[in-house]
Amino acid sequence: NYESCDFTKRIDQSVRFVRNTILVNFASSAEFSTQAMWAKPIRDLNENEFMDSSRLLVDSIRDLRNTLLQIPQDESDNLLDETGVEQHQIDDQVQAEPNVEITEEINEKLNSFDQERTNFDREVLKWDDNSNDIIVLSKQMCVLMIDMTNFTRGKGPIKSIAGIIQAAKKISEIGTKLEKLCRNLHDECPESQSKKELNRYLNLIPLFCNQLNIGSKVKENIIDIKNTFLFSL
Repeated sequence: NYESCDFTKRIDQSVRFVRNTILVNFASSAEFSTQAMWAKPIRDLNENEFMDSSRLLVDSIRDLRNTLLQIPQDESDNLLDETGVEQHQIDDQVQAEPNVEITEEINEKLNSFDQERTNFDREVLKWDDNSNDIIVLSKQMCVLMIDMTNFTRGKGPIKSIAGIIQAAKKISEIGTKLEKLCRNLHDECPESQSKKELNRYLNLIPLFCNQLNIGSKVKENIIDIKNTFLFSL
């Protein structure tokens, strides 16, 4: 048990945020997916949306857990396993070991981003960005995403997780502007298959922006908690 302080209050705030926001987001996504599968005829199921909300929930809980494991325990509270090794030391060792599957997944996503970036560069060359706000906003988002991927590769202007959080927030902010701008153009288009396809893509932007905001908020809370704890030592 810990006495109430800034550290415990921030932990409590983060737990409430995970429970009231991230868990609700996951539950809504799960309910939508279930209803889509049982509907007749079966509705389109957005697997990526469900996977993203699941991953966000797992990552948020893991971050909270790792933060709590960093709290020094009294000797009487250090539970030993059968080999006499403290369990949180095992967790630290496991966490420190490189995960081959995760590394491969990250590299795969980085390669995918590089390919999408090439496609994007090829498309924007067709347009004059001096009078095209859509191209301007898209380029701004692309630059931010390049900076974030370069951070993963150990280079670029972003030097910390805090910088990644700010970049994610900025992408969400620009994405919201882009969606509104494109939505106005969408509403002026005549009914067609292209308009329906555009609408489908536009509907995804608020979802991604919301997930970026939620993820950034959780990471920000975790960093604040760690800083508060270190300051209190």
